[in-house]
Amino acid sequence: MMAIRNSRLPFLATFTLLVSAVGLPAQILHLERTGGTLGKPLNITVSGDSGQIWLLLPSFHRGPTPLRLFDPRDPRSLSIGMDMFLFFALGSTSTGATVVPVALPNLPSMHGGTIHFQAFAVPGKNSIFGALSNPISSIMGTQFHWAGKKALLKTARVYPSVSPLIPGKLFLVAGGTGGKVAMPPFGLSSTEIYRGDPQDFVKGPKMAVARVMHTASSLGFGRVLMAGGVNANGLVTKTCEIFDLGKGVFLSTGSLAVPRAGHRAVTLPDGRVIVIGGTSDVSTTLKALGAMLKTTEIYNPSTGTWTAGPSLPAPIAGNGAVLLPNGKVLITGGVVLGATNLPGNSTACYLFDPKTNTISTAASLPFATALHSATVLKSGRVLVAGGGALTALITNSGAHGKAALYDPTLNTWTTLTPMTQVRAGHEAVLLKDGRVLLAGGYQGTLFAPKAIPGTVFFDPTTKSFAAGNPMPEARALNGTAVLATGQVLMFGGVGGTLGTPLDSGVFLFF
Repeated sequence: MMAIRNSRLPFLATFTLLVSAVGLPAQILHLERTGGTLGKPLNITVSGDSGQIWLLLPSFHRGPTPLRLFDPRDPRSLSIGMDMFLFFALGSTSTGATVVPVALPNLPSMHGGTIHFQAFAVPGKNSIFGALSNPISSIMGTQFHWAGKKALLKTARVYPSVSPLIPGKLFLVAGGTGGKVAMPPFGLSSTEIYRGDPQDFVKGPKMAVARVMHTASSLGFGRVLMAGGVNANGLVTKTCEIFDLGKGVFLSTGSLAVPRAGHRAVTLPDGRVIVIGGTSDVSTTLKALGAMLKTTEIYNPSTGTWTAGPSLPAPIAGNGAVLLPNGKVLITGGVVLGATNLPGNSTACYLFDPKTNTISTAASLPFATALHSATVLKSGRVLVAGGGALTALITNSGAHGKAALYDPTLNTWTTLTPMTQVRAGHEAVLLKDGRVLLAGGYQGTLFAPKAIPGTVFFDPTTKSFAAGNPMPEARALNGTAVLATGQVLMFGGVGGTLGTPLDSGVFLFF
């Protein structure tokens, strides 16, 4: 563990004189971290060339700290403060990387606080300080509790797309709407990139077309396909573009055959992308229902073009779509129009087989639902939970807490005991331990919804739900990222009566 050192800055100069005879050159240092839960170690990995000697400094403050305060010859600055210099760790990268466990006391006063770290090599060629590492930060929190950060996003946004560029470490957050949740929504062209260290969002490049209710699909190698959505004028678009991490820009690509928004997209095992259903008009709720689509389209990243896929038996929107371990796509529920052309939720499920390019009927859900979550468990089964309970009288439509498990081997559904709290428009996250976190969402009717802060956990071993600690503020239609550092981050979205977009974020600690 990082220990308290009873030292003063003169030690640094003395130490430098002792090791300077070795003739070590200034080299590159890199820091990464995992953890952040109070009462558990925060592990800092220091990477560098073998034999490199370094000091790791913690601080409760961001810098800069000019190094000329300690060595007039050095014009650089540390990116952290010097308030905790006495708690430094001294080490060397004897095998290229060293893990420094930092003991975090389980003190309630530290919940939600942030600690910063930076390392530097010694000695430098012409200074006490050699190479400086990247600075890293870690928000701290009590186990199983949420810690919030205000103004985490650069722009408040509702219903953005979230795409991992480097899983757990770098995420692209694109589009969404910056206004009140209403029909039609108006898309944003701005993007942001979440950096795992130093746990912040930075502005990304603008999309060529503003988008909300679009899909974002990973093409691998830091490339993400943006398809359709609603533009800045409230019109559904058929345009598409690709974000390229290596180039740091959005690139043009082929357009969809028809405009669509509120559709679902799944990246197939061979790298192609299928989009399913949606609607081509969102000017009003009634027009959105009348313009729902039953078509699918398939994108080929090798050619940058779309081709028609098989059609569904009926138009749908607000459905679920997940990739099964066998390579097929399970399509669940959604909003449909009945025989009398009145809207309702569907129990129908389908399977798309990319090998045969066909859609077949799967076992029906034990309940009708839309705007639900569909999560593939580690066992390969699929958890469908919550969603909207749309009725022919749209003003009475609300949310429900029903749930079921799908077994792809048997093509059967098992009804579960409902969640303790009804919700739609929520987030569902598969955790490392195999459980599923379901958080936030909204209750109330379609025209009088209200965001909720509540959370529940689904345990696949007991097939039951258990209440979790609530988020600090109600949140629905937000973005979510599972971080390599061990936390779950939820950000943006809308609170209260779905009126004001949020720019805040919350971290859940395990």
